[in-house]
Amino acid sequence: MARLAVMYSVSLNSHKKQLKLRRDERRMMRYTEKAFSMNENEFKANYRVSKDLFHEIFENIKPFMQSPKRRSDLLPKYKVLVALSFYATGSYQRLVGGSYGTLMSQQSTSRSIREVTAALNHPLIQRKWIKFPQTRRERDAVKLR
Repeated sequence: MARLAVMYSVSLNSHKKQLKLRRDERRMMRYTEKAFSMNENEFKANYRVSKDLFHEIFENIKPFMQSPKRRSDLLPKYKVLVALSFYATGSYQRLVGGSYGTLMSQQSTSRSIREVTAALNHPLIQRKWIKFPQTRRERDAVKLR
């Protein structure tokens, strides 16, 4: 009888863990989809880039980011959204993590920002996306913008 009770308890705990994992996965997808369900102006206001530019940036830095090892890991697309939200607002990590479309803890927000920043700092990405003015004329042109 005790064996049966233990087996039932183990089975119940396993089922609860699976439900939690599925719920967390659906929640992450829901928040990611909320971000992309915004109209273009609202998306730009929150992330300072267009949806097309986001996808281009994401596809470029995706190879330099860690792929999820566990089912409960955050999706790379979600990490990039959180990092862009932080870069766009310059706000505190806790506020970024709790904002519309990017709901997560401060610790997860910090790890996401660190990982995306490391990917953006990769030499191949820097050569493609970051260009500083080299001549006096180029610097003056930037100042006039």
